[in-house]
Amino acid sequence: MGQVRLYIAVSIDGYIAAADGGVDWLAPYPAEQFGFDAFIATIGTVVMGRKTHDQARSFDTWPYAGKRTIVLTTRPLEPPHADVETWSGEIGPLCDALGKSRGDVWLVGGSSVTRAFLDARRIDRLELYVIPILLGSGIRLFAESPVLQQARLADATMLAQGVVRLTYDLWR
Repeated sequence: MGQVRLYIAVSIDGYIAAADGGVDWLAPYPAEQFGFDAFIATIGTVVMGRKTHDQARSFDTWPYAGKRTIVLTTRPLEPPHADVETWSGEIGPLCDALGKSRGDVWLVGGSSVTRAFLDARRIDRLELYVIPILLGSGIRLFAESPVLQQARLADATMLAQGVVRLTYDLWR
């Protein structure tokens, strides 16, 4: 298996979405401008939580076409989506199953999904795009956890529009 990666935009004050889940604040910062096309080409499997899935389903087109997609949920998807699988078990066995995947695995949003993978020590790389905005409130990047986490800074790069990319390697 390739790496399990969290590739995500975050406000300066640590939020990934507004309180209602909205990400309109990211509109002036198109992902394509910050290397998304090269990133997504390395991804074979996408893993997300139920809320992220439901939000993505509301878009005009499915943004993960051609990628194996796994939604962490205990409820059936309505309506079912042909390219999407569900998982309701522990993270460890899921990661073992992902070991048969081609390409890297992308954790797409969701603070509880991210925290579950972190607590299981199953994220290899954090790629944070710090957007120069203070949201003040909303959905935090990381849910609370009693587990102390250490990371090694692999790269820090200033990009266009004041965006900073911070790349951290974990568990090496």
